[in-house]
Amino acid sequence: MTFICEILITMVNLSAIIIRPRSETRKHHLRGRRILLAPMVAMLCSSNLAQAVEAQPYYAGKNITMLISTSPGGATDVAGRLVMRHLGKYLPGQPTLIAQNMPGAGGIVAANYLSNIAKPDGLTLLAVNRANYLEQMVGRPEVKLDFRRLNWIGSFNRAPMMIVCRKDTPYSSIDAMRSAKTPARFGEGGTGSISFVFSSLVGEILDFKVKHVTGYGSAREIDLGLERGEIDCRATSDITLVRPPWPTWAQAGYVSFLVQQGPVKSRLLPQTVPTVYELAPASAKSTLNLMDIMAAYTDFDRPFATAPGVPRQTVELLRQGFEKMLVRCELCGGGKKTGGLGRREFSHRSRLAKAYRSNRKPTAGGHQTNQRNFARVTPKVVSESNTFPELMLAVLIGLPVRPRRFLFQ
Repeated sequence: MTFICEILITMVNLSAIIIRPRSETRKHHLRGRRILLAPMVAMLCSSNLAQAVEAQPYYAGKNITMLISTSPGGATDVAGRLVMRHLGKYLPGQPTLIAQNMPGAGGIVAANYLSNIAKPDGLTLLAVNRANYLEQMVGRPEVKLDFRRLNWIGSFNRAPMMIVCRKDTPYSSIDAMRSAKTPARFGEGGTGSISFVFSSLVGEILDFKVKHVTGYGSAREIDLGLERGEIDCRATSDITLVRPPWPTWAQAGYVSFLVQQGPVKSRLLPQTVPTVYELAPASAKSTLNLMDIMAAYTDFDRPFATAPGVPRQTVELLRQGFEKMLVRCELCGGGKKTGGLGRREFSHRSRLAKAYRSNRKPTAGGHQTNQRNFARVTPKVVSESNTFPELMLAVLIGLPVRPRRFLFQ
């Protein structure tokens, strides 16, 4: 269109030279037509140029910063970097995503930054620490935002909790925990972490004592604490099993799996591991209900959000791109379209996030996945550390990975 406009303007400018009028009257007529034609061509070209500018995709030529609320190496960091690597190709204009770790206060530092400092332009995303909203609920002064005001983009998966102890400690079962002379030492980041909350509640429900060892900066630091003997146990999500060193620990029998959250058993754990619901006495029902509330977010694990005030159409672009990334799942098979999170499942995740934002109970239904469209990940994948990110994403989005076949046999 620009080329055509240039030709039209050139024709107008040359009209006086090419056409030589025989009379003054004819000359004035041609000059008048030229005066009228020139503005019309200019308006036409400027209008088309404006439309071309408006048609430019919003994210074209831009960079998106992916804030990660933890230190490098943990599950949140890996999930954030996976999204950073692949989300851009599903956004209009295919922007470049850049990761930036911003640990501190269990994820609150990054959340405060997103809400209070980041521009509301959709160019800053956050891999949110899933438990942070609990700290807002209990009124911690360091929380300087309202998590309900964040624009939630999507979530990968469901990740129920479990309790694991070193095999060479006296804490090989829940009964052993009850009868132990000294309480088991649990490693945690702080009092607001899900590890602290879950281990405390399970100890109350199943009647055993817990000694909290807090101050660890990341999940990897807690792993090192377990190896060094600084702690005996830890409470963590089942997705931990797919990142190093946990596959090696499981194969070598280095840890014992004492209990899992439930009520549905994890597909990553041995099916012999009991749930809290199975072991809980009837008298603990009120505490069990409290655990349901405090650990409710394990049903929408690894959430991503952008700042409050981002225009609705920009938020929708991010949500649509996130959904396409999971549904097509090109990152799960070396570039193949291997399938991914079903639309019904994704809609269920979205309803959970929207229900939290509006303080409403999510509607029932829509929680089924289309297993026929899922690709299978072979057992070989989990044993190779360099394929860990791809395996982790496969587990996160619900592909039927079955590592227990070779981790626990």
